[in-house]
Amino acid sequence: AMSLIQNLIGKLQRHPKRFVFPEGADPRILQAARQIATRRMGVPVLLGDRAQIKSMARRLAIALDGMRLVEPERSDELEQFAADFQHLRQGKVDRDEARRLVSTHSYFATMMLANSQVDAIVSGATASASSALRPLFQIIPRQAGVKTASSLLVLDMEARNVGIDGVLFLADCGVLPEPTVEQ
Repeated sequence: AMSLIQNLIGKLQRHPKRFVFPEGADPRILQAARQIATRRMGVPVLLGDRAQIKSMARRLAIALDGMRLVEPERSDELEQFAADFQHLRQGKVDRDEARRLVSTHSYFATMMLANSQVDAIVSGATASASSALRPLFQIIPRQAGVKTASSLLVLDMEARNVGIDGVLFLADCGVLPEPTVEQ
């Protein structure tokens, strides 16, 4: 049987996606982004300081071709993102605070997702689950009829006799420490 990951790779090769990585200069992120570009699964968008990303890539001998580098703090999108975020938060933040938040990588990435500039956010190499998820909960609307949002950890293992053909889906208690039966 094909593993979950192999299956996903095949699907992405047929329908490539745009992935934004808020932690663009992290070594593991650069390696993952290289795999995505090399295997033609989509376009990685790395957020961070250009010089820092380039020097880390050089140090790891990772080619950056097929990737986009974006510096949130210097982006042309920043003002529009700040205005959109302020509107979304219905006056809970002023423009300066909105600008400060959306210039952080996790909020900037989420604004890119909300504006259909990317298809997915890949994060969590250095960020805690809560700091990676907070912007999503504040910016991305829940689907109609959905009351609760949480997260799920997917483990794809070599041992095929575990879970469903080696895949385990673990409910994350980081978001809802004590979920109710309905949740």
